[in-house]
Amino acid sequence: MFETLLSSLSALRPFAWRTALAFLILTSFLLFAPNAALNRLSLLDISKSAGFTIGILWLFSASIIVVELYDFASTKISIWMKKRVYRKNMTMFLSSLSGDEKKAIIRYTAEDVSTVHFSLSGGIANALEAKGILTRTSSIGVAGSGDMFPFTIQPLALEVLGKRPELLKPTDARLK
Repeated sequence: MFETLLSSLSALRPFAWRTALAFLILTSFLLFAPNAALNRLSLLDISKSAGFTIGILWLFSASIIVVELYDFASTKISIWMKKRVYRKNMTMFLSSLSGDEKKAIIRYTAEDVSTVHFSLSGGIANALEAKGILTRTSSIGVAGSGDMFPFTIQPLALEVLGKRPELLKPTDARLK
């Protein structure tokens, strides 16, 4: 029963901040507008007689707006921080690639493709997948090719490599 109540209330949440904003604007007008404006609209008597109730409604509406703004800001900051950490980790992983891993990734940039087939027994694709640079796009290998599987490069990896192509330069004279 409690779960049903919570699900019903959570379904109303998108409307709560809009309703609270409407009440905040209305009650702010009734509380803070000059008496001449309220008198012109015939709202002065309502404002005076229900002042305490209007004040409580104003506080309640303002608190809902503050909570919603905090929730929105914390969600946006959390997403931004996760993306920042992900980018930092991706850059760190790309800067610490071995020579054979660099050769594998160069295939993506040189051939201008997003998917390349690698052998699972080779280990390079598995290592790049563990680092989050590649993603295995199918659990079914290419028919008749043994253990060849398609791997897609992460868009962020391509973005980082586009900005820092020196990360793929060979560090050993044998790789040149």
